[in-house]
Amino acid sequence: MPEKYLEILRSLVDLCARIPNTPMTAQARISALATMNLRYEAIQTNRNLSEHPYILTETFVVDAIRHIQAWSESLYAESVDNGFPTARKGDMEEMHEDLFQKLWTQYDIDQYKQDRIARYERRIDINDIRPLVEGRDCIDFGCGHGNFAHALINRGARRVVGIDYGEGSLRHAETMRDILGVSEDRILFRHATVYDTGEPDGTYDFAIQNGVFHHLDDEDRAYREVYRVLKTGGWFWVYTDGKGAISHHLWDASRAALSNVPPDYIIAQLANLNLSIGKRYHLGDGFNAIYRHTTWEEVTERLGRMGFGNFRRLTGGFPTDFDHDAIVADHYGKEKFGSGDLRFVCQKL
Repeated sequence: MPEKYLEILRSLVDLCARIPNTPMTAQARISALATMNLRYEAIQTNRNLSEHPYILTETFVVDAIRHIQAWSESLYAESVDNGFPTARKGDMEEMHEDLFQKLWTQYDIDQYKQDRIARYERRIDINDIRPLVEGRDCIDFGCGHGNFAHALINRGARRVVGIDYGEGSLRHAETMRDILGVSEDRILFRHATVYDTGEPDGTYDFAIQNGVFHHLDDEDRAYREVYRVLKTGGWFWVYTDGKGAISHHLWDASRAALSNVPPDYIIAQLANLNLSIGKRYHLGDGFNAIYRHTTWEEVTERLGRMGFGNFRRLTGGFPTDFDHDAIVADHYGKEKFGSGDLRFVCQKL
């Protein structure tokens, strides 16, 4: 039963709320929580665990508590600091705007091509998406730095429009597009909200929301905007967060434990740990972003009411993608992955 490790996780969050918010305790929390989550990540793909993942997770959480507690007991040695900032509060859109602009713009051109564009080219290929996009007009809701747009163009799309509200992300996307020699006629990035794109009804053959709408205050409003701009018979790529996995509980607790530490500070400290850019992005996302969790049944029922159908689950194609097949193949699949990564296409009926 998960109750014991969940109780210990609550103790970790309570400890972090009680201790003073200083540079020393912030660094202690960041390093301890990074270690906790990376240790858990290391066992996720192991299908031959000798112990139940709940028991292993208890150990990881207890070790994080001990690390943070030890540093909090050493605060007498910290230099006086009267200016340590606290995290900005606001609604989900406000809290994520600056965060993702800082995360997306860390990639240089080689990392952008190899770590980002190539990842989505592979997902398009292994899921047989190319016939849905070849010669078609596509729109990306929350395009970030634009990597998915390039993957679509490289797999035959006629044109892609990327919508995002982060001006810094869009400038970075435009810089990368220009370096890669792609014209605005092929990829256009626009500053707009996913709630109101300003695009005409029934314009696009293929739409994307790739890990964006689970960060919104009003997901249904954004889904209705996708439905509006798609042509009848058009296809919609969706990736949204699942529910019930150990990793979901660890990330939610980590974010709560760092809720009074500014994202800039967290991202800088992750860089100081000499983590790879992929892990810096992964941890920076998990430590700062708010996720709304759901299940396959919940999300398909919601989209079905709006007029979408012909749901087809997709695979991520990488060892850290925990899709339906990963759940079935692992003895502890339900505990490790919950409802899994919810990645699918559906059609506007």
